[in-house]
Amino acid sequence: MNETLYSILMNKVVLSLIITFILTEITKLSIDLWKTKKLIFANLFHGGGMPSSHSSLVSALTFSILFNQGFSILWLAVFIFSLVVVRDSFGVRKHAGEQAKVLNILLKDQKILKNMDAKLRNKLSKTKLQEHIGHKPIETVIGVIFGLIISLIIVKSSLIP
Repeated sequence: MNETLYSILMNKVVLSLIITFILTEITKLSIDLWKTKKLIFANLFHGGGMPSSHSSLVSALTFSILFNQGFSILWLAVFIFSLVVVRDSFGVRKHAGEQAKVLNILLKDQKILKNMDAKLRNKLSKTKLQEHIGHKPIETVIGVIFGLIISLIIVKSSLIP
């Protein structure tokens, strides 16, 4: 492996992000398996679920920089960015999911569909919008905690140079 790639991958901030993402997704799959008794890999590509990957990643980034470099302009910029992402994960995205539920109900209503152009009616009758794209606040909080704990372990670890 070339030296530049090695130094990037062994950077404690980058390593925190990679490990946080992997552990968050494994946890999400495990929780889904426990709830449904089925291992559904497709859920890795859908939004929502426990814990929030968005929240865990941005908090890992924020805390890794804080633990590695202390308070700085970079940390402040990342912190503000993280607040926006975390807020979006249980705000805008959650509301979009709720709107998708309503639209899916409307798309099943034959009275509404019959007044549409045949091409559009055919397309919409086969459409199902993804409803679970946001997070409950607890999923977001647990994601932030994941990012905090994992970044603390990685950055403060003496096993990684």
